[in-house]
Amino acid sequence: MTSRHSHGTLSLTRAIALACSVLLASCTGFQREWKKTLATGKPAPGSITGAWEGTWRSEVNGHQGRLRCIVQPEGKPGSSRHDVLYHATWMGFLSAPFSATHQVRKTPGGLAFSGQHRMPRWVGGLYEYEGTVKEDVFSSTYRCELDHGVFEMRRPR
Repeated sequence: MTSRHSHGTLSLTRAIALACSVLLASCTGFQREWKKTLATGKPAPGSITGAWEGTWRSEVNGHQGRLRCIVQPEGKPGSSRHDVLYHATWMGFLSAPFSATHQVRKTPGGLAFSGQHRMPRWVGGLYEYEGTVKEDVFSSTYRCELDHGVFEMRRPR
């Protein structure tokens, strides 16, 4: 009986270690891309591409945290689709990256975008985004089955 308990504890410990390793690896991958993006210099005014940093805040439960993202054109010339790699923190010590594709269009005041990405159901399922970029301010709302809130970011200084 004791050996089963020890074996179960060992398996849980291994599972936690594996999960931490995967998160750490994905976070270091984001950090590498972040530094690379910052090294390329500041994007042209009125562009959504490049690095952004700020905060996210849930309007459901008040949770909040640091938020950074890297925006790159999808790759096809003339395409209005952009790949966005976000990196969010929550509870003060947990963090993880996630990717979304945003459709960007010009507006009289700057740029507007919308997009989505799918997460596991237990963290909200389909996340949908709508936002604007005006000068060096990136503002967005997000919505999923379990939560909704805001992203507020600026260009890094």
